[in-house]
Amino acid sequence: MYKKHKEIEIPKDDPFQNDKLAREGVADNLTKIIQSGEPSMVLSINAGWGFGKTTFIKMWMQKLKNENHHCIYYNAWENDFSENPFISFMGELEGFIHDPTNKADKISIKSLWAKTKKGSGSLMRKAIPLSIKFATQGLIDTEKINPDDIANLLSNFADNKIKEYQEEKKSIGSFKKSLSQFLDKLIAENEETKEPLVIFVDELDRCRPSYAVELLENIKHLFSVPGIVFVLGIDREQLAHTVGSIYGTNMDSDGYLRRFIDLEFNLPDPAPDAFFDFLWSEFNLDEWFKERQNQNKEAPEFKSTFCALSKAFNFSLRTQAQCFSRLRIILYSSYYGITIYPSLLIFLLFLKNNQPNEYQEFCENKLDLKNIESLIIKVEQLITDEEFFENYYWEKIKTFLKCSAMTTDEIDKEIENLKKQIPQQEQHMNFWNPVSVSMRLFNDNKYSENIKGKLINNIELSEKFKV
Repeated sequence: MYKKHKEIEIPKDDPFQNDKLAREGVADNLTKIIQSGEPSMVLSINAGWGFGKTTFIKMWMQKLKNENHHCIYYNAWENDFSENPFISFMGELEGFIHDPTNKADKISIKSLWAKTKKGSGSLMRKAIPLSIKFATQGLIDTEKINPDDIANLLSNFADNKIKEYQEEKKSIGSFKKSLSQFLDKLIAENEETKEPLVIFVDELDRCRPSYAVELLENIKHLFSVPGIVFVLGIDREQLAHTVGSIYGTNMDSDGYLRRFIDLEFNLPDPAPDAFFDFLWSEFNLDEWFKERQNQNKEAPEFKSTFCALSKAFNFSLRTQAQCFSRLRIILYSSYYGITIYPSLLIFLLFLKNNQPNEYQEFCENKLDLKNIESLIIKVEQLITDEEFFENYYWEKIKTFLKCSAMTTDEIDKEIENLKKQIPQQEQHMNFWNPVSVSMRLFNDNKYSENIKGKLINNIELSEKFKV
């Protein structure tokens, strides 16, 4: 059964207990930055999809709470159903004020919050359309109307818009003043620490473009007051595309984002093995392999092959995460009883990502034995993980590749040659060495099942899912 990602547990008393990526030190350094005395700041945490950005933010936020900081978590993507980001943002602040665990529910603080909320009313109204044509569409026949009437209408409209602008500017000033008073009281009443309110805004790059841009504008123009530090969890590249979709491809999206962000921090890449452990936990593969009879062999083979070949092919973390997603789809769409050949499956998927032309030729049986041997040598030179060789996982892959370019008679000859390398009394024993590994795989290909066809079908099926 296919299962959704398993949420990593974040224990309240030890938030980084299940941190697979060793990022607690990063959180401590960032805490020093927000405690630096800067009265107002927007800090961005930049990382691509699948790099554990949200998990890091939630762990860091819980640690800040344990150190008596006031914190709010706002998932922008979950709130973009709202027409107005300002309203949903105020709703999150309202929830924070009335949550007794935040120690922000004192009468004096609530009173100032009520005043702030009252002053925000005019800012929650939808903007009146700016286009006369749009506003009067279907109501005014522009061919019959008197030109003097049009001039008067435009003049009155301009006067009204100027008045609206002045009122809105006044409302913004009044709201920010009330918000500052509320924050001053909130910080002053915190006996343990006098640090600012930290608002974490996550998943901004996943929102519909208009919502994401309007939310950034709100943060800049309405909430940029002393006493608030914003931490934005973003994929900066994706967010730049979002900005471009609103303002056009010729827009300087990086320059636009720099207007809103004071400090940018790129979340460090984790070590490859640590990232694998994170993905393994995030995608809940322990549960899948526990149902397997050969879990003690298959799970280590899966890990060793994935780590060794991702290094060999120099895959980015994003590519690793995408490949892991596809492998998860393949595993959960397979019957528990069938052989999955982890090393062969991973090799083919990686080959498709790294060398798509050779993968396609392999699928179409266009690689002869000479081409196969050339491919083997080329990849083998890239592998640096000795454990991968010692466990004979690479031997499996080499045998599988050779098998695909051989006839049944050639496979029979190869099996006979292999038998000569093994003492007669050991030929039927389940002992583990490169020769017996190769021989078993040759036999599988000849007598059991079309391994190549099944693996390719599984990979191509996974490609139909967007990850």
